[in-house]
Amino acid sequence: MSKKDNGASIILAYLNEKNRPYSAQDVFCNLQQQHGLGKTAVVKAMELLAVEGKIKEKIYGKQKIYFADQAQFKDVSDADLKAMDCQLAELSAEAQSLAQSCRQLDAELKELNSSLTTEEMISETQQLKEECSGYRARLQKIKSATSHVTPEEKEKVGCTFNVSKISIEHVTVFLSKYVSKGAIDMKSSLDVGNNPCNPHMQGNQTIDVHKFSYA
Repeated sequence: MSKKDNGASIILAYLNEKNRPYSAQDVFCNLQQQHGLGKTAVVKAMELLAVEGKIKEKIYGKQKIYFADQAQFKDVSDADLKAMDCQLAELSAEAQSLAQSCRQLDAELKELNSSLTTEEMISETQQLKEECSGYRARLQKIKSATSHVTPEEKEKVGCTFNVSKISIEHVTVFLSKYVSKGAIDMKSSLDVGNNPCNPHMQGNQTIDVHKFSYA
């Protein structure tokens, strides 16, 4: 594109190819990104093309509309117009179908982007396996803990309790024979014979019988 041309040839080819009406603003928006045309240059080029008779110009209110000179195109019969209408309908249906497919593919793409990658899934699976292994180790440690009471320990505790109970019974017999009535009442309040867990008489604890008065 020469400086003298100022984009006129590009605009003329564009209007003849599209063969539809455009404003200068429309042409500027459609060609600016691809050809780098400025708005002022587009307006001047389209006005010049209209003056030269290469394109047609019509004014609607305050807006100017430009379109290709129809004299350069051959006449189109009614049959050709109907064929074009059918082709247009088919292309419109195809465009709608493609748009629907595009929306579906876009939704699938978003779903895939929000999902874990193969590497991330492998890493997360390995992490879960390590956590499960840790839980199993903790469970095994709890099951094998030495703080659990064994049957032998239970039997040993039972024997100790029986010995303590026998000792308490011996003291009770001694008290019933030799201690005064006041001491007997004290013994009753302590309930020595009936409660091996009495806080005043536990285990192999002994009683100083010299503290009591003899009958």
